[in-house]
Amino acid sequence: MANREATSGVRATVISFLGQAEALGQVLGGVSLGLVAHFVSLPVALGAAAGLLAVAAIPVTVVARGWPNPRPGPAPRTGFRRSRP
Repeated sequence: MANREATSGVRATVISFLGQAEALGQVLGGVSLGLVAHFVSLPVALGAAAGLLAVAAIPVTVVARGWPNPRPGPAPRTGFRRSRP
């Protein structure tokens, strides 16, 4: 998605930022779930991981369906490549 929407002037910055954000989320989520597994129990940590995955699936589903779409028909292309009238 970042490759299609970002112009060539900012594409590398956008992709780098997204990669760093993903890595930070993996580190924080992994450490947090590891601590839950260590201090509580493994089944609770696995349940928490499943819950986080289910919560993350909601925005992915919304974006994949193109909802909410205020206009009938296909969703309009929006993003960084907006032309000015």
